[in-house]
Amino acid sequence: MPSSQNSKAKPTPQSLTKLALALEGQKDIRGAEGHFREAVASADGLPIQDYVDDFLEELKNYHELPGYSVSPGVDAQELKSTYHKVLILPFATRFQLAAFYARNGAFPEAKEAIEDALHTGIEPLIRQDPSVNDLIERATEFLRTIDDVIGPENLSKVVATYFKKIDVDKNGFLHEDELRRAQFDLSIDSEGQKMIRHLLYHYLEVEASSHDEWGVDISGISHLDVQTFEQKRKRSWKRLPR
Repeated sequence: MPSSQNSKAKPTPQSLTKLALALEGQKDIRGAEGHFREAVASADGLPIQDYVDDFLEELKNYHELPGYSVSPGVDAQELKSTYHKVLILPFATRFQLAAFYARNGAFPEAKEAIEDALHTGIEPLIRQDPSVNDLIERATEFLRTIDDVIGPENLSKVVATYFKKIDVDKNGFLHEDELRRAQFDLSIDSEGQKMIRHLLYHYLEVEASSHDEWGVDISGISHLDVQTFEQKRKRSWKRLPR
């Protein structure tokens, strides 16, 4: 099993993550960020290949030697669980860092961190673990959510491209039901669909960005709403303060 011989001298990724969460809870955001990033570096410093070799050797012993146990009472399933928790750390610590950034409104950094996690990937040996696959699916969905929050960089331009197509009733406003219907329009490309998800995610905020409705029964998103919201977004969605 992975050794804890140097656990007192050198913090583990798990202990660094625990400390980071505690600091975040105390509103020490800069300190928390530092420890989340240290957790990633610590995970990257683990001798992963040595753990893989040891894991395969122990699995072989369990399979070939009747009554074998790496430690008293430890069965093969517990052995797998222990190694899986270690082998997933380079991925998991990056996911934790991404979630931290998102919780604190640093969406560009959250996107970079979750993309780094997915690029780093997971040791193929443990990909058959349902909990590991669940974590990958959650990370993929997390990235999509971050993309929806951030939206296209040139939001106004993308909206202008598809405005007439989405504005079915031609009243100059994009209503929520029109946006939802447009999600199933195959003629709208991936960038357009990203824009639609972005507007739906922030619908109420975008709709309230300007006061250009000309009747009490009219509501929805106008070109001016989008432009005003985009300007506000550029001012407020910044990286974590340095």
